[in-house]
Amino acid sequence: MLDRNIKPYIYSVHGKEMCTSIQPMYCWGSTVNGELGVGAPEVEQLTLPTVMDFAESWNVRQVASGLTHCLILTEEGSVYSCGNNELGQLGHNNITRKPELVDNLENYSIVQVAAGDQHSIALTSWGLIYAWGENGFGQLGLNSTEPHTSVPKLVKSLARKQVIQVACGSSHTLALTSGGELYAWGSNLSGQLGLGHREGPQKDPILIKALLGVPLVHITAGGQHSAALTQAGFLLTWGSNKYGQLGFSSNKDDLYCNVPTPVPNLATYSEPLRYVSVGEGHTAVLDAHGKNIPQGGPLGLRKCGPTLWTTILSPTPAYYTILSDVQFGYSSLADVKCICNFNWFNMGLHLMKTVNAFNST
Repeated sequence: MLDRNIKPYIYSVHGKEMCTSIQPMYCWGSTVNGELGVGAPEVEQLTLPTVMDFAESWNVRQVASGLTHCLILTEEGSVYSCGNNELGQLGHNNITRKPELVDNLENYSIVQVAAGDQHSIALTSWGLIYAWGENGFGQLGLNSTEPHTSVPKLVKSLARKQVIQVACGSSHTLALTSGGELYAWGSNLSGQLGLGHREGPQKDPILIKALLGVPLVHITAGGQHSAALTQAGFLLTWGSNKYGQLGFSSNKDDLYCNVPTPVPNLATYSEPLRYVSVGEGHTAVLDAHGKNIPQGGPLGLRKCGPTLWTTILSPTPAYYTILSDVQFGYSSLADVKCICNFNWFNMGLHLMKTVNAFNST
């Protein structure tokens, strides 16, 4: 039930004035493939947050962004998708620039969605995983040689496990069960599956034995690296370390780590960590007080200054406080306490971040 004390919010969509008691959903960045669900075909990018003209925008529970597609989960457990559908990552056979219902999931109550570069994952309230899209590296977990599928399919090998959380990297997938087991599958070129080697790909879910007995509460995956938080608030990372995104020194002999490893600087950090989010080549965590600690690069967060370029090889406290949970995608924009204005753009496998400083008082 809506709070009657919430003031109506008035906004405009295509020149038409709209009114709602809940603020609408905004989107920005590249829309070449219609991944933002807004904009005419000739519009290639939105540089400012723009209201999405989507009937369920007031009822959105979660949004997951892939390389050129987007998944939207509503409070009722319905999944919508838009953007590039070259490999079936939208879950249907249509090409659409507007969010469209994934009707093959209508009979299920979905509680979480995740998106890789070109594959998609949905988790049901029963703990079952459905996967669709690209399968060139086995990232769908179907133990199939089928290169891609537009029909959401059950990951049968985990059907007897109650999965409580899923995460997608570019071409790999993670699943955490209610019993605390973490499974991984897909590309393993950088050791992102945490199996102690870089052999692969892995076409069906496999248990990460190195984490048996470790109480995990949160998992996430970036381009070619993975991360997990323990119940005690410690951070474990593994996979590609090309940009120092694992949180420890990166050199030519240490460009990857194929086993989950505690981040040294954070092992003795005074505050427990509560949330971790990753991008293509960087990682950031929130502590119990909301302080953001970034690692990887190039991030430009040594200090608030104009267009600063650097690679942070170990976790470094940023000089601002995050006001709410954020999830890194391929493009985003946020103002933080009027100190710095950050603007991210996708540069292939590189993350460019321009920092424009404001005078603070």
